[in-house]
Amino acid sequence: MKKISTILMVLILIIISSSVYAQAEITIYSALKSDLYVNGVKQASINTQDPFILQLKEPGTYQLELKAEEKELTHEEQVTLIAETSISKTIRAFESVAETQDKQESEKKEEPAVTRAELKAEVAKAKAAALAEEEAR
Repeated sequence: MKKISTILMVLILIIISSSVYAQAEITIYSALKSDLYVNGVKQASINTQDPFILQLKEPGTYQLELKAEEKELTHEEQVTLIAETSISKTIRAFESVAETQDKQESEKKEEPAVTRAELKAEVAKAKAAALAEEEAR
């Protein structure tokens, strides 16, 4: 009788623990160097080259927040993990901000930089052309 009740207890524990089992694998990419907070607790620092893989094993609702280190920007997402489920998710944060920065930098590079010497040379050339026109009249 004791063996049967022990076996039943073990089976009940296995069933209960498997019903609470859940798994989430969240791959996080960030275009800006940032810190990852899960439910308000810092979990990791994320760089721009390597993705970070967050694994969650318990059912519940998780508030994920990425805070950029150099700027006052945040990216928030909420993930709800239900018992007996497995999810895989990818988060891409701050991509539009990085694209805007790249465009601004490329526009700055495209603008020709005029040095003071070049400016003086152009002014002198214009004055000489104006004087030549005056003499021609």
